[in-house]
Amino acid sequence: MKSILTPSTLLLAMLASSTVLAADPYVGGGVLFVEVSNSDINDDASLMGITGRLGSAVNENIAGEVRVTLGIGDDSIGSGIFETDVELNSMIGAYLKAGVPMGPSFYPYAVLGFTRTEREYSNPVFGNDSDSDTDVSYGLGVDLSLDRKMSLNVEYMNYYDKDGTEISGFSIGIASKI
Repeated sequence: MKSILTPSTLLLAMLASSTVLAADPYVGGGVLFVEVSNSDINDDASLMGITGRLGSAVNENIAGEVRVTLGIGDDSIGSGIFETDVELNSMIGAYLKAGVPMGPSFYPYAVLGFTRTEREYSNPVFGNDSDSDTDVSYGLGVDLSLDRKMSLNVEYMNYYDKDGTEISGFSIGIASKI
């Protein structure tokens, strides 16, 4: 039942955000720097990704977004025969942003939604493994208006925290109203 419920929840969140996309749409992209940590290993993997996002503001306080992140490269954790390469293949999520404009160019906000992550692990002795799952995601960020259409975005998110694995990170990007 859990395997059906989680993708269904993500699909509902994405559909809900797509109905929002008719109001005041924007598109953006950025670079994501994440740490993948596991409670069984005393080492964190530092990974990067490129994120694209499509969203829409319902009003000045609420927006919905859909984001897709593709991982770039991998990182090794552990040492010796226990050295394992960790790779972030992708993350797909749907989010609700809520914030308050603090002047004409400063917009702090909170984010809540769902993220589906896909990770891959490779070890020359123990072989390869992959993992994908969905979890509730949350974070804080700020949009800084550069002009009437463009804005700079800085954000910190906890994307995944389940079964001893946590994925969280910092992103910086740019967005433009469509």
